[in-house]
Amino acid sequence: MKKWLVIIIIGLIIVTLGVLAFNSKFYYPELPVESVSKKEVLQSIENATEPIVKIANEKSYEWFITRMEQGQGR
Repeated sequence: MKKWLVIIIIGLIIVTLGVLAFNSKFYYPELPVESVSKKEVLQSIENATEPIVKIANEKSYEWFITRMEQGQGR
């Protein structure tokens, strides 16, 4: 009985950590700008109709991002 309880608790911890990791987008690299979050940038890309999206104006620079499939960058 105790063994099953430990297995269930470890399983729940693993699932919880997986959900948190997926929602936090930690697997994406850091952005070069501090004024927007990764989540905001991903939402702007998903909602955009243009291939290039302006994400920020910071320190007199304009920052853009584009959506590409993995392996398609040149």
